Amino acid sequence: FGPRYEFRVDDIYRRVPGGILETSQVAGYDGQRLSGLGLNLNQDTRDNIFQPTKGWNNRFSWMGFASFLGSNFSFNQYTADFRKYIKTTDTHVLALQSWWSFTTGNPPFQHISLIGGSDRMRGYFEGRYRDNHAMVHQAEYRLPVYRNLGMVLFGHAGQVAPKVGDFGWKRFRYGAGFGFRYKLNEEGLNIRLDIAFGDQSAFYFGLNEVI
Repeated sequence: FGPRYEFRVDDIYRRVPGGILETSQVAGYDGQRLSGLGLNLNQDTRDNIFQPTKGWNNRFSWMGFASFLGSNFSFNQYTADFRKYIKTTDTHVLALQSWWSFTTGNPPFQHISLIGGSDRMRGYFEGRYRDNHAMVHQAEYRLPVYRNLGMVLFGHAGQVAPKVGDFGWKRFRYGAGFGFRYKLNEEGLNIRLDIAFGDQSAFYFGLNEVI
């Protein structure tokens, strides 16, 4: 448990003539300066930080941005991230995640809740779907293949909404995919390559696991 401070400045130096940013002039269309204070609460009972086979990894955070801190937008953002790891066999692991984000006040469009990208909803372009509130639920099944080579199968569902009451089954967007892992050391640090299918097909390359 502890405090958090965030400062961020973005400038938009070019806009498409007649495009959404220029015509609608949504909050943040001309850039943003954010300064905020918040709190973090983490609970971690995993047996390994790189390749957990059991336990929880839960995170809660609140950030408040205000003019008296130097921010030109005033809003609050709350996030909750629940992760559970289940050992299904001696070598197979099921990883589950439920992530929630709620934004209130007058946030710029760059900082509202969004889905997509390499961490949440692979196969969706990060930020294509964004609104005041968002949720993402993900599952990943991990299994060994040969020596340091492993494989994962994953699926996910997520949605965004302007109001909490607007969340609904029909708003969900779905995706799935598979990937390969190569273990670099005994601690379990992996190189990962994922192939995902959502509203587009995408490849992701990186270190460590997504969930």
